[in-house]
Amino acid sequence: MVADLKKLTVPTALVAEPDIQTAGTIAFTEGPAVDAEGNLFFSDIANNRIMRRAVDGTISVWRADSGRANGNMFDAVGRLVTCEGGEFGAGGRRRITRTDMRTGVVEVLTDRYEGKRYNSPNDLTIDPGVYIVTPEGEMLGRIPVSEDSVTNLAFGGPDLRTLYIVAGKSVFSIRVKVSGHLVYPGPNA
Repeated sequence: MVADLKKLTVPTALVAEPDIQTAGTIAFTEGPAVDAEGNLFFSDIANNRIMRRAVDGTISVWRADSGRANGNMFDAVGRLVTCEGGEFGAGGRRRITRTDMRTGVVEVLTDRYEGKRYNSPNDLTIDPGVYIVTPEGEMLGRIPVSEDSVTNLAFGGPDLRTLYIVAGKSVFSIRVKVSGHLVYPGPNA
């Protein structure tokens, strides 16, 4: 056991390229969402814009004056759904929008709940649940949950075979067949 966690090295048995690369430096990033082509879209809240990191690695401003965009997610037909907040400076629109990626047309989905303006929409999910994907990208299945936003996962219990799912106002649990800790094979594996 390593006493100083800062002395741990990158597990080369699990990581293809052990050198960590900076993919881009932005002021305050949130809301990563990937389109069907593999392009990454994310919010730069402090600079009031949505950025795009193309498959080839180039980073560009996709939408300036984003309404202080925070959470983003693509829907089933490829439209970008965005939470536009009301914090981090002027220009926040306090609404949830949907952008047609082919035409660029922005549609306001909602800006009120029970007649009151939103304070600062933050995150969203379109299909709540936990998706199980292999390292190769093969979809194995989905664990559905009844809350809108899955925020964290943790394994617990005496055998680490209870998966806890934190979502919305609830904590869900489900027993799994394999313990949820990563076994590092060590440098001589």
